[in-house]
Amino acid sequence: MVADFSKITEVVSGIRTIRKEKNISFKESVELFVVNKDASTESLDAVIKKLTNTASITYVSEKIEGASFRVKSNEYYVPVSVEEIDVEAEKAKLSVELKRAEGFLFGIQKKLSNERFVSNAPEQVIVLERKKETDTLAKIETIKTSLVALK
Repeated sequence: MVADFSKITEVVSGIRTIRKEKNISFKESVELFVVNKDASTESLDAVIKKLTNTASITYVSEKIEGASFRVKSNEYYVPVSVEEIDVEAEKAKLSVELKRAEGFLFGIQKKLSNERFVSNAPEQVIVLERKKETDTLAKIETIKTSLVALK
């Protein structure tokens, strides 16, 4: 239950961030599409809808055009009309986010390639670092896809 709550908190935060960045009024209802690769939290969709003024949550297998964010392995999309997006500002923001994610990935990979760290660290720490690496690689891929879609 605590893990589900943590995911929901991140989803709500992601939707609110998109609303703020895209100047979508909090009174205006939005749609949410989910590419569900992680354990589902469908039972808590009502909470997400209530906290974010989301009209519907649809689980899909393919990516949807629109603003996106990631929570663990799930990808979330909020469709936004093209005229509402400042393409150059969005490209700049994504470029900065990509650079930060690549720097973070470099640090993780450097840590994991350090024999001394790997041999002395508890197994749980190594597993956590590998999970961070996997999540960051997926995030970088999502950002690159978003950048290509904006061009």
